[in-house]
Amino acid sequence: MKTENKLVISGIIDLSTGMVITTATNPNEALALNTEFRQLVEMHGKERFTIFSFVRNNIATVKAAIQSKSETATLDLDILQSRFELAKASLKTQMAEEHLNQISRLHAETLTKFNASAEDKALINDVFELSIIRASAELEELKTQEEMKVKEIAGLTAKLDLV
Repeated sequence: MKTENKLVISGIIDLSTGMVITTATNPNEALALNTEFRQLVEMHGKERFTIFSFVRNNIATVKAAIQSKSETATLDLDILQSRFELAKASLKTQMAEEHLNQISRLHAETLTKFNASAEDKALINDVFELSIIRASAELEELKTQEEMKVKEIAGLTAKLDLV
C-alpha cells in the first residue's frame, strides 16, 4: 500500500490582530517557529499568541479560523474607534451645555445689572433669545449624534458576539 506524503504547515497567529505572523513548512522551520513562539509568549504573554499546525488537507479549516479571528480584530478596532468618537461627541455636548449655561447667566446678569428701559430690556431679550435658540439647537444636534454613536457601538458589540 502506497502512502502519500502530506505537507504539514505550522504558524503563529497574533490574536490581537488575527494575523498569521510566521509560518513553517518543514521540520527545521517548525523548530525555529516553536522557539520564536516561546520568545513571543515570554515577551507579550500567552494570551496574545497561538500556534497552529495542520496537514495541507485541512487548509480550508485553518483559513476559516484565521478569517474569524481577523473579523473579530476588525470589529474590536471598529468598537474602539466608535468609543473614541463617542467620547469626542460627549465632550462637544458638554461644551455646548456649558456654552448655553453661560449665555443664560449672561442674559440674566445683563437684565439685572443695567437699569434699562422696558424697550431696552425687550431688545436684550430678543438678542439673547436668538443666541439661546441657536445654542439649544446645536446642543440637541450633538445629543442626537451622541445617541447615534451609542447605538453604533451596541450594533458592533452585537455583531462581535455573533462572530
